[in-house]
Amino acid sequence: MTSPKTLLHAWELFPKKQLGQNFLSDPSTARMIVSRGNVGSGDVVFEIGAGLGALTIPLSAAAQKVFSVEKDDRLLKLLETELALYKADNVTVLHQDILSVDIPAFAEEENETLLVFGNLPYNISSQILVKLIESRKHISRCVLMFQKELAQRLAAPPRTKEYGRISVMLQYCSEIRHLATIPAHLFYPKPKIDSDVIEIDFSKPSPH
Repeated sequence: MTSPKTLLHAWELFPKKQLGQNFLSDPSTARMIVSRGNVGSGDVVFEIGAGLGALTIPLSAAAQKVFSVEKDDRLLKLLETELALYKADNVTVLHQDILSVDIPAFAEEENETLLVFGNLPYNISSQILVKLIESRKHISRCVLMFQKELAQRLAAPPRTKEYGRISVMLQYCSEIRHLATIPAHLFYPKPKIDSDVIEIDFSKPSPH
């Protein structure tokens, strides 16, 4: 995996702050996330935000099929080139805004239950989570990366300061498990805080 900084420079591109783009730059970390996410050879993965393919490529090696949603049309040719280089021919890139995707209709069309992966942009993380909760009948699990403070709020126990509306919604219908903390320096550009990877299992609602 070529570093995001090098790739973007070669294609005369730059990260868009308004899209919350922070690209994972360490391939071993991407492989660790896929491994801890227990991706199996029969899984159909729905990836939110393909970016430069940091997660897409190891996901393609582990899963049966990968559908990767990417909103930024500037990245599509670069992404297709990277996927071809790594022979990730079981990946289908969907040029769409995740907030506009009808996930239940997509799952029914593919006749598949989805395993969702993604490094979620901070500014729309809550909106995406609500969408995933509403689509949970078509999703087995989600393995998602958030800024650390948001991940901690999602998993916060009741009667604590961090426990809020999105915590209630998510914990009502799923079990949340912390998988990894990813230091800020492993992203380009470097965000202000670390990120956490969590698993959201819709088959195991929280006991409280």
